[in-house]
Amino acid sequence: MTHASQKHKRDFQREPTASSKLTDWLAKSDSTSQSAGNQFQFNRDLALFICRDLLSFHAVEKCGFRTFCAKNTAFSCPTAMTVATTALVDVYSAVKGKVKDLLSSIHAITLMMDGWTDKYRCHPYFAVRASCIHDWAFKVLTLSMQPVESHTAQNLSRCVKEVVAGFMPHHKRMLIFNTTDGASNMKLLSKVLGHDRVDCTAHCLHLLLTVDSLDKIPELTTLLQKCKDVINALHFKGHLITAMHDISKDMKMFDRVNVHIETLAEDEYSPASEDCCDDESETDNNDTLQSASASHATSSGNQTLKMLVCTRWNSSLMMIESILDLQSSVNEALKKIGKFDLCLTQEDICILNELRTFLGHFKSLTMLVSECNPNLSLLPLLRTRILKACERSVDEFGQCSDSPAIIRLKKLVLSATDKRIKVSELVKLTCCFDPAVRNAVLSSGECNQLLQDAYHNLTKENSAVCHIFAGATIANVKQTVSMEEEELDIEVSAKKLRTSLLR
Repeated sequence: MTHASQKHKRDFQREPTASSKLTDWLAKSDSTSQSAGNQFQFNRDLALFICRDLLSFHAVEKCGFRTFCAKNTAFSCPTAMTVATTALVDVYSAVKGKVKDLLSSIHAITLMMDGWTDKYRCHPYFAVRASCIHDWAFKVLTLSMQPVESHTAQNLSRCVKEVVAGFMPHHKRMLIFNTTDGASNMKLLSKVLGHDRVDCTAHCLHLLLTVDSLDKIPELTTLLQKCKDVINALHFKGHLITAMHDISKDMKMFDRVNVHIETLAEDEYSPASEDCCDDESETDNNDTLQSASASHATSSGNQTLKMLVCTRWNSSLMMIESILDLQSSVNEALKKIGKFDLCLTQEDICILNELRTFLGHFKSLTMLVSECNPNLSLLPLLRTRILKACERSVDEFGQCSDSPAIIRLKKLVLSATDKRIKVSELVKLTCCFDPAVRNAVLSSGECNQLLQDAYHNLTKENSAVCHIFAGATIANVKQTVSMEEEELDIEVSAKKLRTSLLR
């Protein structure tokens, strides 16, 4: 405005509330009851809507969206360039300020980092997320996702330092951990940054079920490759699978109708009383319901074939489930196109069923550690579940019912569990403050020793950062300690630890 007045002799009226518009909009954006009051707020609400739903900015220029806005709003629909530049920059600045305010009260944080390369343009990307405890709630904040020059540890460390300094100016006084996968550059990145590193448990489960076990059993790798070949052969033959699946359902329906017709014919000539017939029909209905529920339990409801992705172990389970759910349709479709060698045999089906049952135990574990509130104290429980899943299956006569390949698979998983799911001192210390798992994992003597070691580590001369962290967060921890002192018989060590941390 000054430039326009001095150089071009043009005066513009400054809006009296322009300086507070952005903050006012951000305060209102969390409220669903207040609509946009002007074009400024409408454009930024639109940018926030596009970001939250991961839509294309060009969606605002499509005919359907513009027609909707013309009929239902009093504001003009902005162009994609306006939303993606002016409005988006304002939204980012406002949200970043809100995130910085939240992180300003945080004294301990875990950085979750990952890198990948897109298949389209082969650009390397890197993302940084932060997890912390704020007001007794677990928060996960995405701080950055950007293209980088390369995935070397030195290059990524510069990126992480810039992101951390931009969001947390007080980061030098914080206790910072990081969580990454097991790639060598990520491990080196943690060393370069000087952060204590925690392994990504979801990635450890992936390595446990692929590198350490499935990849070492030729029979299973051959069978999985055969499944991949089946999916590749039928990739553009989905209509055949659908047609065969419909025919299969029709045949099953006809079979059920024939069974009921035969049952009715037998009942017509049966001398039994009506009560007996009613009892028998009720029993038949119960048997039918039980068989239907059993078939539903073994089916995942897949209508299409799912391809395996080498970086996700659960994609192997999804592929197996889809093939087993459509096995008869798949075999008929393969015969139609002349791929008789890829048809699944009964032995293949049996092994795939066993493999699905075994891998199904790990599906819930991966979902558990991938949810929004994971905790290190889960690791001992995961180990227990893994050990239980690796027990041999027995039939009604007490004999082992596992095939030789599945027996070897369970042995390999068992032998690699200690290497992948590590129960470190940090994990044990976390269990000390988690009443849900402490008594099942540690004895009172072990808890006492762990707390004493933590007390000695915190009272060392070079532990200023730990004192800052502890002094800020022990207000939460001390309540748990004081409530459990009598149960754990650690009164002395807990009081020492609490006194030192409060100091």
